Formats: sequence, structure tokens, C-alpha cells
Amino acid sequence: MNKSWIILFSFLVSCVQPGGQNSSKEDIGPASKKSYTFLSGVVQKDISCKVDSTYSYALYLPSTYADSSKLNYSFPVIFFFDAHRRGVLPVKKYAPLAEKFGFILVGSNNSMNGQTQGESDRIVSVLFDEVRQRYRVDDKRLVVSGFSGGARVAAGIALFRKEPVAGVIGCAAGFPPISLGYNTQFNYLAIVGNKDFNYLELKELDRTLNQMPISHCLLVYDGKHDWPLKQVMQEGFQYMLFDAMRKDLLLKDKKLIEEFQKRNDSLLVTVSGNVVQEVAVYRKMVSFLYDLIPVERYRNKLDKLTQTKTYIKWQQEEERQELFERNQQQKYAAAIGSKNLSWWLQEIEDLYKKPEDPVSLRLQNYLSLVSYMYASGTLKNNQFKEAEKYLTIYKKVDPDNPEVYYLKAVLLTRTGKAELALAQLQVAADKGFNEYERMQNSKDFNGFQDNEVFERILLQIRDKSEQ
Repeated sequence: MNKSWIILFSFLVSCVQPGGQNSSKEDIGPASKKSYTFLSGVVQKDISCKVDSTYSYALYLPSTYADSSKLNYSFPVIFFFDAHRRGVLPVKKYAPLAEKFGFILVGSNNSMNGQTQGESDRIVSVLFDEVRQRYRVDDKRLVVSGFSGGARVAAGIALFRKEPVAGVIGCAAGFPPISLGYNTQFNYLAIVGNKDFNYLELKELDRTLNQMPISHCLLVYDGKHDWPLKQVMQEGFQYMLFDAMRKDLLLKDKKLIEEFQKRNDSLLVTVSGNVVQEVAVYRKMVSFLYDLIPVERYRNKLDKLTQTKTYIKWQQEEERQELFERNQQQKYAAAIGSKNLSWWLQEIEDLYKKPEDPVSLRLQNYLSLVSYMYASGTLKNNQFKEAEKYLTIYKKVDPDNPEVYYLKAVLLTRTGKAELALAQLQVAADKGFNEYERMQNSKDFNGFQDNEVFERILLQIRDKSEQ
């Protein structure tokens, strides 16, 4: 398929909210005679795996699941892999979409960045065995999705493992390193924000996939490095539904197809006259709807627009900006350990001079990541002077990131300034820090266990984590 480079615009989406809570029982597998009581229509945060209780997951079963045993119906599944083992985050975020489109959602509570291949493989094996044995799932409609490092985990499952994966929704990062003998029998949808520091990576991957027998599409939306908004991810669900219809795994839903077609036809009216945005919408429509409806008129319009002088000129400018951005990333990576603090503060001030420029915003987000990695690494090694420098850079480039203030509190406690750490933890909490267990179990804060202020901050973070 032709590549699909797509900019998504704000649009209203009506989603059916989860139905009432239902309870039922179901045989958990052919080797077991025990029954399992489950809840449908409600997000469950922490379910232990039967095979190995050290692994767990968040779960959403659509409300129709309660009657599925009577109807002899099995459900498609989306497995989510977060970069920070926040299994409940995507499950809760996309539960309304699962309810609307009839998907089971499963989010690993164990998968995270920094794990060995063996650790990751074990998590995936246990999770797939658990879900395929315990729930009524359609083995031909298993989808994997991940955010950041979790996106690479998801893609790796489809590329290299034996599980029958039909599709991948990769968010904010691309593929792991590819070796010989990889699988190509899956559909791949990439989603990335136009301010994400991995934006260039996913554009390059999209071009690479044009030369490979993997059906693929790239969606770009207005956002940063994060799980996509619900209205953006809705098109991820639809992409997988349309693929199932093409493969005759699902009856063709004319209403759903027409709804998608009508919404994007309306979007074409909205962006009329903007060649770049028109091209984005036409590419999406061809990628989503081929073999479901006649797409020749969309394809013909796409071919004409991509040959216009306006579009060719835009492509040339885009290539120039990509080269500049890549060079700047390399410059920052080389300078982070060598340039002094005053140089960095001026460099960041220069980035702030272009507040609306996507390239500048992506470079800020890239530098946020680099400074975080160096700050956390030097803290781990108790290199306090260096950690202070990197935290200052981190705060300058990303002042609203709660991680800045959490790490600053760690630094203060380790350097004998524990009395100042509570103020930093309060700022972290106020800015949205929600890793309750991480803070509660941190040895750095053992001295605060009977401190009323610390306990109040912990409660604030706990409440935030449960929202």
C-alpha cells in the first residue's frame, strides 16, 4: 500500500459510555473445571495471571461479554504495553471505544522500559496464555498496542513471536531492530504527535515500510509524546475493524464505513485549499477503505494533488527541516556531557523564541528526554554535582514535568537537605505526579514515613493515581 502520512484535526466523536456492571461465570480453559467470576462494563485494575501470579494486568470486558457464552461469540482483543507498566492507563482511557466497538482490552502491569529480552518475552507469554485461556477471544483478531518503548514491544510481538497477531497500533515509537526471519502478515498503524521527539523516526519507518510487504498507515495528530487522545485512537480501532472486514473475519458494517467516510468527507471540506492537509486525508481514506468501497476517486485526487507545485515545494521544505532537526538532535546528544550549564540555558532560550514551531517543540521534548536520562543516571550513581546540572537543564526545558521535582527531592535527601525535599514533592504532586507506589516504597523517603506533610502528599498522589 502507499504510505499514509496523516494529520488529524480536532473533531467531535460520540462514544457510547460503558454499560452497567454485569457479573457472570465462565470456564477458564479446557484443562480446568473451575469457574471464574468476571465483571463486564467496568475497568478492573489488577487481575493476577493464573499461570504465574507475579504477573498481572488491567482488564475491560465490554458489557455484551456477559451474554457471549449464550451466543457462542468470541471477541477481538487489544493488548496494551505501556512504557512504565501502567496497564490501567490505556485500558481506562479507551474503555468507551472498547464498549462502542466490542473489544476486550488488556493492559500489562509488568511491561516497562529497560527490561531484558528474556523478561519481556516472559511477560508476553504469560499474558497471552492467560487471556487466550481465560476469556472468549477470537484468535484471528488479536491486536497489540504500545506507547513509546511499549510500542517497540508490541511491534516485536508481531514481527518475531509465534502468537497470531493480526495488527499493531504503535504509539509514539516504531519497530525494534529488525533481523532476518521476521513476520509480515499483520497490519501496522503508527500514531504520533506532531510535537513528539520520535516524530522523525515514525516518518522514516513509514517510508521504509513502503518497500516492505506490511500493510501500514501513519497518523499524525496535534500532540506530544503520550498515549493518543481517545478521538485519535478511535481511528485505530476502526483501522483494525476494517481490516477484519476485508479478511471476512467480520461482516461488512456499512453503517460504520459510511460514518467514517462521511466524517472524512466533511474534513476535506474543512481543509479545502490546503493541499498538504487534503493529501493527508485522501491518503487516510485510501488506506482505511480499500477493498471495502471503491476508492479510485480518492486515489486519483491524491495522485493529482501530490504532483502540484505547492505540494512538491512543501515536500522539499519538509525534507530540509527533517535534516535540520536530525542534526540538532545529534548536536544535543554530543553536547549534553560536555557543554556547561550557561551554554545549555542559552540554547533552550533560543528554542523558546519559536513557541509555535513544531520543530522547536520537538527539540524541546527531545532535550527533556535526554536531560531526564542523564539526571536519573547520575543520581543512580550518586554523582550529585552532575545530577544538579542535568536537573537544572531538565527544569528549564520542561518546567511542568512532575518528574523534575520528584528527582530534585531525591537529590536533596541524598545530599543532606531532606528538609527542602518536601516542598519539591509537593510541587511534583501539584503538577500531576501519580506514581504512588514508587514514592511510597522509595528508600530515599524512609525518613518521612511519620511526617504528616509527607503523608498528605502521598494521599494526594494516591488519589491522582486512582482517577
